[in-house]
Amino acid sequence: MRAFRNRPGHLSDKKVMATFVKILVIVFLCEAAVMVILHVSGLRGLWNIVLDPFFLSVLSTPLLYRVIVKPVRDALEERKQAERNLYGYQERLRSLASEISKTEEQTRRKIAVELHDNIGHNLTITKMKTETLLEELANTEYSGSVNEIVDSIIKSIKDVSSFTFELSPAILYESGLDAAVEWLAGQFEEQSGITCCFNGDGQDKTLSNDLQVLLFRCIKELLTNIRKHAQAKMVSVTAGKDSTGYRITVEDDGIGFDLSSINSRKDGVGGFGLFSISERLKYQGGSIEIESQLQKGTRITLIVPIACLELNS
Repeated sequence: MRAFRNRPGHLSDKKVMATFVKILVIVFLCEAAVMVILHVSGLRGLWNIVLDPFFLSVLSTPLLYRVIVKPVRDALEERKQAERNLYGYQERLRSLASEISKTEEQTRRKIAVELHDNIGHNLTITKMKTETLLEELANTEYSGSVNEIVDSIIKSIKDVSSFTFELSPAILYESGLDAAVEWLAGQFEEQSGITCCFNGDGQDKTLSNDLQVLLFRCIKELLTNIRKHAQAKMVSVTAGKDSTGYRITVEDDGIGFDLSSINSRKDGVGGFGLFSISERLKYQGGSIEIESQLQKGTRITLIVPIACLELNS
């Protein structure tokens, strides 16, 4: 709500009352000027009483309040109520988005386990049996065809393994965030040709499983944006815990972007990609800091405050 109250153009109760006092002062001064004119012109009697500044101010105050101040106060209260409703709506949307994200991650994990335990296992057994068959058919006219089948099975096993890791890397759940990000950095470098190094302090075990998954997905999205848009040659990812909380910094030496356009772009560099990350972090009590200059690279820091770490532990 503070963001609403502090934004330009917002009217507070103090501003309304200050405006009301200014109006009274102006009315009083105008009446005083009229009184002086009447006095100078020699008019006396009833007009002196009717046009007395204090007398007129007292008489006009209820009218001014009813005509000017009360409508403004009513409009102000309606606006405040609308802002409260909007704030509550935004919080419900963040909650819904978080639940959808958790459900999506659970579904990813379930599919990945099924692929690994069933399809991957079956392909491995098929490969072993086909290799045995290849040995029996050695030096026959069928050996070439069987060998092609073995190669195809091996490729399928690699594809399933890669798809499984894309869906939900087992290393994230088995070894933690640091190990998963180090693996991700290696994958990123291999696929993009961009040098990517990772440095973690080993404090990822202090994070809850939900936070580790969230931060991993955010890092993955940032690296995807770098590969698509940054034209970078080198990327560094650092992760660690300090007295304020847990911080992850993703920095590249690419072309950067204009921060003033961050709210208007929709391509994932300064638009929905960063907005999505920011909203997911906000729901967990975290935040995102963005530093970028054209032709001077970009540094993005994901922050989870210490209080949120304790709450989620």
